[in-house]
Amino acid sequence: MGGLGHYLEREGLATAQISLIRVHTEKIRPPRALWVPFELGCPLGAPDEPAFQTRVLRALLGLLDAEAGPVLADFPDDAPEAEDMEGWSCPVNLAPPPGDAGDRAAALTREIAALAPWHDLAKKTTGATGAPIAD
Repeated sequence: MGGLGHYLEREGLATAQISLIRVHTEKIRPPRALWVPFELGCPLGAPDEPAFQTRVLRALLGLLDAEAGPVLADFPDDAPEAEDMEGWSCPVNLAPPPGDAGDRAAALTREIAALAPWHDLAKKTTGATGAPIAD
């Protein structure tokens, strides 16, 4: 995201991003970033905490007041403890099989096949595909 932020800024569009890995953000130096001390995969904190998540988003959007960067701000608070994080990880092991590093097409086909049942379940449960393209 940081590299894309530089490109968009050159085109006149202000950007801000949430950073979960501070050292990466320090090296990339995006125009504006908010570092949050949360678990990977939870850039807004714990699920089902809308008041806290709103605070994170307000802090992020506040970075747009800076005319130039790079700006790296620290979010001051830890995320609230999630009551139930069960089921918040990918149930599919996507590790590549040994000796298949060069065949990206085969690896992509296997990954799509492994995720297809979860996509179908989500589509059945929510009625949405999660993608802006037609099925």
